[in-house]
Amino acid sequence: MAGPSTRADDERLLWLLRARLAGRSARAAAAGFGLTAESVRTATNRVRDADLRESGEPIDLVAGCYQWGA
Repeated sequence: MAGPSTRADDERLLWLLRARLAGRSARAAAAGFGLTAESVRTATNRVRDADLRESGEPIDLVAGCYQWGA
């Protein structure tokens, strides 16, 4: 079981989200951090899914903000 995230973890996740939203693939985003593409997809999709559930905004509006590469 993983412990609480650190500031560095949060900053890395924000960078990965920005990279994917800018059109980078999960593989390209992962390369700079020594991560796998699958771990990047999992982490960024978790953020997207939580945003869809918890934002209180229309799902189609929120989902439209998460158009990223494979």
